[in-house]
Amino acid sequence: MKAAPEQIVAEARRKGPVPPSTYRVVVRESNSTLVAGRDFDARADAIAYADDVASESDWPVPQAWVFDETFSVVHQGTHYVG
Repeated sequence: MKAAPEQIVAEARRKGPVPPSTYRVVVRESNSTLVAGRDFDARADAIAYADDVASESDWPVPQAWVFDETFSVVHQGTHYVG
């Protein structure tokens, strides 16, 4: 999986540790605002949320990244038409 830009990783870390066996979604909104969205217990739920976020606004933004407990990117949200 391709690494997220450093400012995205920094936003994920700013919210504190990701609890073990959970996933954190960070969103870059269409106005470039970064939001450490929420933490999810299930990887599938985090991926679905990231894909929803990527699909709810103008293509290709916003973007969303899913991080695991080591702050590694496990998924980047994709637009439903992409």
